[in-house]
Amino acid sequence: VAPTTTVTFSDAPKYVAKGITYYGQNLAASLASEDGMSGLDQIFYSVNGAKYGIYAKTVEFNKENTYRFYYYAIDRVGNDEEAKQKDFIVDLTPPNTTFTLSGKRLDATNIFSPKVLIDLKAQDSLSGVKKISWRITDKDDAVYRQKIGMSSLADGAYALTYRATDNVNNEEVYKDLKFYLDRIAPEVTAVIQGDVYRTNGKAYVSERSTISLTATDNKAGVEAIYFAQDGKTKRTYDQPFKIVG
Repeated sequence: VAPTTTVTFSDAPKYVAKGITYYGQNLAASLASEDGMSGLDQIFYSVNGAKYGIYAKTVEFNKENTYRFYYYAIDRVGNDEEAKQKDFIVDLTPPNTTFTLSGKRLDATNIFSPKVLIDLKAQDSLSGVKKISWRITDKDDAVYRQKIGMSSLADGAYALTYRATDNVNNEEVYKDLKFYLDRIAPEVTAVIQGDVYRTNGKAYVSERSTISLTATDNKAGVEAIYFAQDGKTKRTYDQPFKIVG
């Protein structure tokens, strides 16, 4: 009767999907054999079709690859076990996460409006993505489930930190997206030019008078100034205008 050999894989995360077994970092294989009669002589193993060698110590798999691991034993009177095999993939590469932005923003300076949404996506070519983790500034990591909005943030500078983890616990190096959230609207100043008389908080002007508008903004800058007279259609300001009515 031939010996019976078993293999034990240890020290590495394991994940099985669609019949494929994946292992992460530090994978080691140990072989043990039992023979109830004449006793064990030797255990042999082969990796990916290489020549069989005598098993003397734990076999380490420290390179990313697809593996076919063969092993068998022989007893002291020459009974050899039928070779067994284990197929698996060692995955040592972390996922890669990218972001896309929607909503109004200034890409050159990463100044965001309150309507910006951040969408995170990760790809992993082997065991697959387990989760994406993220946080903004000093908050604790959260698992990414939907687009990240600005509703909980006040005006100011922030950093979104994010990374992905695959199904055998390879972790991506943290990435950062630094941005400034601009919640403060511009301030518009109106100046009457020409004839003007002020009294009791009111200003009186002539038909020759005009109004000029200027605006300042704390961060993003002024894109345009709009005005309307007597509730009429809003127009874009480009030069001083006369008062209607």
